[in-house]
Amino acid sequence: LIFLFLIYKPLGHVYIRNKKMSEFITLRHAKLQYFNNKTQSKKKDGYFIGVDPGVKGGISLIKYEGNTCTLVKSFNTPVYSVFDPHLTEEKKKLNLRKGIQTEVEDVYVNRILFKEVNDILTELKEYTDYVVYEDVYGYCDQRADYAFTFGFASGGVYSLLIANGFKVCRVDPYLWKKTMKIPGKKDSNGKEKVDFDKEVWEHANIHIQGLKEEDFKCIHDYYKVEKFMDGKLESCMLGKYGATQFNTLKFEEF
Repeated sequence: LIFLFLIYKPLGHVYIRNKKMSEFITLRHAKLQYFNNKTQSKKKDGYFIGVDPGVKGGISLIKYEGNTCTLVKSFNTPVYSVFDPHLTEEKKKLNLRKGIQTEVEDVYVNRILFKEVNDILTELKEYTDYVVYEDVYGYCDQRADYAFTFGFASGGVYSLLIANGFKVCRVDPYLWKKTMKIPGKKDSNGKEKVDFDKEVWEHANIHIQGLKEEDFKCIHDYYKVEKFMDGKLESCMLGKYGATQFNTLKFEEF
């Protein structure tokens, strides 16, 4: 038999589609996972926790029952601001190269409050042990300091899930978002959408009951206007993904 393969490379991954077998194979960290896109997913009623582990992410608890998904609780990832001398110095050097004479303001960055994250997880564990965790990753050419803080944040949240005895399913960002049809951040020309947050809100609001607009809005750091918190919204959708795709997922027990 002759098999035809199509190779895709979105977001640093390699995807191989076998047309005859209708399977998607994801190669990442030397692991193979097989997904049959013709299989009807068996759903599981109950409570599920979705975790987007970034500093702009969220932790949400949803209840899935009779094909209806309802938000029970949702939290922003708790953070605090800290002065970053390295980024402040880099900004000064950049201004000098550009010939900008104005004084550089101190640069502050967000760090996760892991104790508060642990308090949230302790509260939610009374409802369920099942957690769907977005298995985020870095990119080629990413700055070393960004990569370190990014890995430290996501790894810290994951460690708390293990320490609290949750059953954790780590899901690939590209695959779960494709399955749940989450809008992409970039348009057809490869430019980042200004209204991406609104698209995510509208999509989540269709699929999950009980969302309140005021609970998912904040002032954006860059645009300085009110925006929807897409990371927090995606944590809600991660919970629904766990319920609707339950029999295709592997939950690790520690």
